[in-house]
Amino acid sequence: MEIKVQLFENGWTFNEIENTDISELMKLLAFRDATKEFAKLKYLDEHTSF
Repeated sequence: MEIKVQLFENGWTFNEIENTDISELMKLLAFRDATKEFAKLKYLDEHTSF
């Protein structure tokens, strides 16, 4: 339910929220977050020396 409130606050319409498969949306958000984290770790790995 919390994800639906967040979507509504981010400008999604009620119909868009109701017609979206929340489990698929969660997978996409998890993938997005994982790619951001990977890019951050890769940057740190390439620009940090011990």
